[in-house]
Amino acid sequence: MKSMKLIAFCTLLIVLVCPALGSEIHEAVIEGDVAAVKSLLRSNPSCIHERDDSAMHNLPLLTAAISGNVEIAQLLLDAGADVNCGDTDNSTPLDDASVLGRAEMVAFLLTRGANVHHRDNKGDTALSFAVSGNSWEVAQLLLDAGSDLFYRSPDGRTLMHTAARVGMIEMIDHLLEQGIPADEMMEHGDTPLGEAARRGHIEIMTRLIDAGADLNASNAPYKFWSPLRKTVTGGQLEAARLLLERGADVAFACDEHETPLTSAYRTDNLEIARLLIEHGSDVNQVSPRGETALVKAVESNRADLVALLLANGARQDVGGSRNGNAPLQIACLQGYTEVAGQLIAAGADVNTADGTAYKPLQLATRYGHDDLARYLVEKGAGGKAEVDTRFTLTGQRKVGKREAAVWHLGHAGWAVKTRKHLLIFDYYPGMSTPPANPGLANGFINPSELKDENVIVFASHHHRDHYDPAIFEWADQIDNITYFIGCEVPDRDDYIEMAPRQTYKEAGVEVKTIFSTDAGVGMVVEVDGLTIFHGGDHSNGRSAGCPNGLLPAYTNEIDWLKAEGVKPDMAFMGIRGCSLGDPEEVKLGVHYAFEHLKPKVFFPQHAGGNYQTYSDWISTNAASYQSIKMMPAVARGDLFRYEKGTIARVDMKGDKRAAGSCAGKTTQTAGRE
Repeated sequence: MKSMKLIAFCTLLIVLVCPALGSEIHEAVIEGDVAAVKSLLRSNPSCIHERDDSAMHNLPLLTAAISGNVEIAQLLLDAGADVNCGDTDNSTPLDDASVLGRAEMVAFLLTRGANVHHRDNKGDTALSFAVSGNSWEVAQLLLDAGSDLFYRSPDGRTLMHTAARVGMIEMIDHLLEQGIPADEMMEHGDTPLGEAARRGHIEIMTRLIDAGADLNASNAPYKFWSPLRKTVTGGQLEAARLLLERGADVAFACDEHETPLTSAYRTDNLEIARLLIEHGSDVNQVSPRGETALVKAVESNRADLVALLLANGARQDVGGSRNGNAPLQIACLQGYTEVAGQLIAAGADVNTADGTAYKPLQLATRYGHDDLARYLVEKGAGGKAEVDTRFTLTGQRKVGKREAAVWHLGHAGWAVKTRKHLLIFDYYPGMSTPPANPGLANGFINPSELKDENVIVFASHHHRDHYDPAIFEWADQIDNITYFIGCEVPDRDDYIEMAPRQTYKEAGVEVKTIFSTDAGVGMVVEVDGLTIFHGGDHSNGRSAGCPNGLLPAYTNEIDWLKAEGVKPDMAFMGIRGCSLGDPEEVKLGVHYAFEHLKPKVFFPQHAGGNYQTYSDWISTNAASYQSIKMMPAVARGDLFRYEKGTIARVDMKGDKRAAGSCAGKTTQTAGRE
């Protein structure tokens, strides 16, 4: 659904930044120049059918509806414009005016025959747009015109869900008065109470609870979020208090995911964790996948939360990370000196190998945390506080032709050192605090480490898990750096903006792009004798009704790459994630790429900090594609070597372990985000 924020932003952008996105008629409409519109309609009546160059390819009437100029809209309609014309989403002028709360425009369009029952390509109606835009005035106009109060989106979202999300109390009251249940679930099980809880809409929550909403509803089939957990992750203290006072289960663990207290690391509001403990939350409760609140607090470097949990009896010998690491091992792997000190002060053994084959000092030196290594030695750890340089850029500078060193930078981020270049793809620092000594060895970018390299930075699109604006600050320390970005970056001209199905030759590389099914582009890079494919967020998904479950918008791009002769040495493709679609559909898409592009090596990506997902995916799929070497990352900072058409992981002894030997288990190091 188009959000009010997005459309309002786009409108402001059109007016203030890009006044010439379309033809003269669009400029005149945007400027509200009635005389100019009249003149253009007289001289060129067909201009009412001209579309602008915005992403939505708006017709003049759509632009008028967005701007709210009723006089111009009337001129266009009198000249023959279609009152129900659509943009690229098939959203109509009534839809756009509704989401922006333009009551006068909505009333006018209704008098001219605008269809209140029309659904755009995403299944939205003018009324659902009005509720999304939190305009009760517009909603009343549409209801009076016969809009369907019992609307459901294709994924099961009702007006009650949307009203609860945006805080539209008038619509909630109206829906309840009409007998609509307070507990209707979306396809994924989200309830209106959960929508209101995440955003702290106390009055709406009270209305829904009084109307019988389930306090402990979880969003089946994933059973991921209860209303209480949503208040925790949303930082909504008073909403959490309301749920607890009304009887919400403080210990409710959703399926294989976090308990409310385990989720407390997701918010900076420490008082929520304190509230949960006061209401009886067990600080040592182990989630179905083995994690405790202390484990999650350590993973996210939340020293304040760690202190609170330890003070309330949290034990370090209960539970562990999804990869088996105890709290101190997690802190040392990630370089969190303050948290490690808290754990040691609370009794953690600096010489234990609990949960892994490695002791805290070994993990600190492997992942480049020299400050922490020295601290551990001061606290009695046996060994030398010397960083293992084999995992740093310095230790991997010797790279031959058609070879590469590859570091995992978290999620969909990678650094690839070739013979003459260092490529960085979709860098995402993640939710975790970077360590005191960031570097490739621990999966973070330190520009000073790269200052002597020929650096090329890629960002496939604008989503924050693929693009961090801070990448442009690296140029202050790196003389030879080039940026390829799959979106427009306002107020900058020091980058190459990648458009789909284009070829760029710059800085010694050739970059070929494809459309992405989500946003931006996918990228094929020819560099130093290697072909590297990074799919960005290009994936098969939402393909119900498509032949063989494959989305043409996905397969067309893979087919185009094949026709262009692309044969990747290495392919990085997403296997899961909220923007990618159903995991089974995404898997079909990856298989399609395997069959048509035949990459030599495959790295699964886009699973955040859930590293076991990569190993599980490979265990399930590797046997069907034995000619493709598959390697899962098991931690941020993992290092691989590509040589002679195959891939190997460099382990902590400096040895190289070939693809396939690690699939299905991640016992050496802990994943984290």
